[in-house]
This record gives sequence, C-alpha cells and structure tokens, in this order.
Amino acid sequence: MSLRPYTLVVPAMLSATLMLTGCTESNVPSESAPKPSSSAPTAAPEESAPDAQGDASASTDLRDSVPGISIEEAVDVAQASAPGDLQSVELAFRNGNLVYRVEIVTSENEVESLVDGTDGSVLDTRVERLEPDDRPDPAIALSDVIDAEAAMTSAATQVDRPVERWSLEYSDGRLVYQVDFQGTDREVVVDAFMGDVLEIDD
Repeated sequence: MSLRPYTLVVPAMLSATLMLTGCTESNVPSESAPKPSSSAPTAAPEESAPDAQGDASASTDLRDSVPGISIEEAVDVAQASAPGDLQSVELAFRNGNLVYRVEIVTSENEVESLVDGTDGSVLDTRVERLEPDDRPDPAIALSDVIDAEAAMTSAATQVDRPVERWSLEYSDGRLVYQVDFQGTDREVVVDAFMGDVLEIDD
C-alpha cells in the first residue's frame, strides 16, 4: 500500500519534465533553419575600363602608320574588278584596321571598293548606276600629285592633333587632300599639287 502514492508521483514528474524539455527545445534555433540574409548591400562588380587598344583609331596617328600596300596598289586592286577612272581615294581606320576606300567610275557605274590596307584584299564593293545627267570629275593621276605623307605634314602645321583620315578628291573643281584630325571637327584642305594649305573647315 505504501507504493501507491509513489506510482502516482512518477507520471506527474515525467509530465513536468517533458513539458520543460519541450519548452527548452522550442527556444533553441534549429541548425537547419536558414540564416537571415544580411541587409548590407552587395558591392557591384567593378566595370572594366574600355581597352584603348581595341580601337586603333583612338590612339593611332596616320602619320605614324605605314599600310602594307601603297595607294597605287590599292587603286590597282579596285580597278582590276572595275576598270575605269579614279575619282577619289581615302585612307582611314575601320574597326582598328587601315582600309582604303577607292571610288572608280566606269562608262555605266560608280564603283566604291574597300581595300584592306594590310594585304590588299577587297572587303566590300558597292555599285551604283550612273544617271544620264551625272558628270564625273576628271580622272585622278596619282603620278601628278604630292604623296599623302606630305599633305598630312602640311595640314598638321594648322592643327596639332593626330591625323585620323585623309582623302584625295575633287572639291569645288580643285584636286585636294582633305585631312581630318582626331578629337576635332576641323578639316584642313591641302592643294594636291603644291601642298599648300588652302582652307580650314570647322
């Protein structure tokens, strides 16, 4: 008979212990619970600066650049596919490469060819039909004009910037070199025969 009260106490003690244990476990954070994300902003990746060497025209002066082929060779390449009179020739950077733009006029068409200044390959050709009232300029004879280097040197006495493009063509009835400079809209016009500066266009 003395064991009876003891047996009644044991379940009560177990119940109290389980209740305390449950409360304790509920207050302990689970290891599998996701950790709260930090409210601090994540630093954005640094943007890389543009590669200055990716665009040769941004850092190269035509006066210091020697094409793999000459003006005469570029014109010969263009005339091989479109025999005719030379109307204009230009040298400039296109996508970082030296490229000649040669304009030839035939009896029926005006043909513009882009010739790679390194290997002389034809990059592109555009043909436009001449209209009956079109009056082409006289044919340009390269043997009669000063070379492009002399024209750029003359033009650079007026504008102290790297040369980015030159062209040989007729303008207002005169055969001239037109020299453009980087970072400015100024264009120097040079007489193609004497090398004199004729005007500066702004």
